[in-house]
Amino acid sequence: MKTLNRISVYLILILGVIITLNGCKKEPGESECNEPAIDVPFQSFGTSVGRNDCTLQNIDDTQTEVAIVIDNIADFQKYVYCINGLEVDFSKHFMLAGRTKRPACAYMENQTLSLKCDQLHYSIEIGPMVCQKPTDVFYFAIVAKEYLKYPVKFSVTINER
Repeated sequence: MKTLNRISVYLILILGVIITLNGCKKEPGESECNEPAIDVPFQSFGTSVGRNDCTLQNIDDTQTEVAIVIDNIADFQKYVYCINGLEVDFSKHFMLAGRTKRPACAYMENQTLSLKCDQLHYSIEIGPMVCQKPTDVFYFAIVAKEYLKYPVKFSVTINER
């Protein structure tokens, strides 16, 4: 009986060490940074409810999510099509662009851009609309060139009401 108790104690200690070591692992890309996020100013365009003045073109249509950082006029002309035209001064700005496919009507409800731990966080919220037509939701942001040096994390949240 004493041997069984001793083995149980050792097993519990070993299990505790394993849980402690594995429980503290970080997800890939997760950092230990605790600094607060700083809002980054940006200009949004082409995302009006009911119609999209701007869309993405020459992208993989089979992908549900597309995210692009555009920092020159050639890529802008290749990937962005705007009905009413749009001019971006790429000597002062760059663009974040994306598309999310939805099985039913949806629209870009809100977007934010922040800087945290030397990474830009571009968050997009997509809301539902009342119809059953598959929809491509496009989102765009024009950002000051000084932020181009940071990697960008696109984060899309689907609000299902």
